[in-house]
Amino acid sequence: MNSLSRPMYIESIVKTLISCVAILAVILIYRISVHQLVKTTAEKLWFAIGLFIVLSMANLFFLQSSPATNNDFRYFTLLTFELLWWLSLYYLINQMIQHWFWENLYIKQGITYSRVFHDLISIFLFILVLIAIIHFVFNKSVYGLFAASGVLVIVVAYSAQVYLSDVFAGFELQSSKEFVVGDWIKFNDQVGKVVQINWQYVKLMTRENNQLSIANSIISKAVITNLSKPTPERAVSMTIPLFDNTPPASFKQCLIQAALQSPHVLKSPAPVASLLDLQKDNANYRLTYYTQEIDESLVNNNILSALWYIARRKQIKITPKELTSIALPEMKAIEAFLKKTDLFQNLSQEEIQHLATHAISHEYGPPERLLEQGQSNSSLFLIYSGAVDVYLTDEIPSVYVATITSGDYVGEMSFLTGEICSASVYIKEESIILEITHDNIAELFAKKPSLVKKISEVMMTRKTQDTELHIEAAKIKPAESHHLIDRLMEQIKLFFHLT
Repeated sequence: MNSLSRPMYIESIVKTLISCVAILAVILIYRISVHQLVKTTAEKLWFAIGLFIVLSMANLFFLQSSPATNNDFRYFTLLTFELLWWLSLYYLINQMIQHWFWENLYIKQGITYSRVFHDLISIFLFILVLIAIIHFVFNKSVYGLFAASGVLVIVVAYSAQVYLSDVFAGFELQSSKEFVVGDWIKFNDQVGKVVQINWQYVKLMTRENNQLSIANSIISKAVITNLSKPTPERAVSMTIPLFDNTPPASFKQCLIQAALQSPHVLKSPAPVASLLDLQKDNANYRLTYYTQEIDESLVNNNILSALWYIARRKQIKITPKELTSIALPEMKAIEAFLKKTDLFQNLSQEEIQHLATHAISHEYGPPERLLEQGQSNSSLFLIYSGAVDVYLTDEIPSVYVATITSGDYVGEMSFLTGEICSASVYIKEESIILEITHDNIAELFAKKPSLVKKISEVMMTRKTQDTELHIEAAKIKPAESHHLIDRLMEQIKLFFHLT
């Protein structure tokens, strides 16, 4: 290269660099404007079509006359528009594939597509456009470019072994579909929801709301448990010891009862309890339950807490130490409590004593369930101390209705009329509950049938006043109250076989 051509060569390189910087600036401005103004894939497709048409018309305009080499402005303007035209073509094809292929064939069908495969197609298209730019815009042979870049590719591949291993592992994860975005997986001791699978990492959102990023090359070699496949329902087993001579049949029933106290345990398939082995000082039982809840510790906590209170009531030893018993109310205290209850305010002292003598007092604790919506009930539960929560559990999620505290009662309608429970009742805090059974109140009704009318009047008054628990009662007119009381009396008489 002689001294005269060197400045011209340098000047040409500088002008080319300035042109490339200008193009990059235009692309940057374009990307910002697209993100701000164009949101949906359909809008992006129409934008790409319009952009391609405008740049095509601009190129036709500048091609009317051949670019003069001594006119730098016209030359670099034409060069810029040719580059932008090819880039707009790439953008148009990319948006067409995004709209008609990824959106219509995958997303609208509810299918999660591989992000890595999506990016590979986009990169492949960009490489094709880049080759076309080199050949048609700069009039350079691509064969020499490929030969010259071969050494560079080897050097880059060697220096990026770890990254490339993550990339290929990510492609394998995407193609194998062992787990997809939205699945809950267990990796070592970590449990998380898959939120993203990219070129390098699998990102999980843990139960503690922390983000966990795992390299594709690591997670592809690990043992992964997919908690969402093949179905969200899965079996969980836990071992529970027994330290006394409670018969296996009785203790198995306690275990199943405790499992069903948890709202996260499925009724179908039903929990299963089995005797695992017999040791010198204890017997080990296995409880297997089915759940869709990811957090096993939450479900196990519910079951073990309920089992603790059940075992305490039944005097069953589930720990080497004795479960200390609590002081339950004495007879006089129960009588005084029943006298204050509006349902029994018309009973005589003898009748109160009869109920108090046969009342069953027990301690309950959260998360035990007293009543279950849609199930039958043959007992009246009076809250001597503590509190319970009322929920409508036929809704998803359950709807909180009210908290009932000491001095009140639950289950009166199903107890007296045989109706199914209209709501579920869960223990909110440690409570002492008095239970009056169907047989106990039936004896009083048989001896004194007039009690039916008195109790019916109290129940109807309670129902019309309690608009939170019985919204429909707010619509009852005073003139209709006597008719409703008579109807309630008939229900009670029919249920208790009274003539």
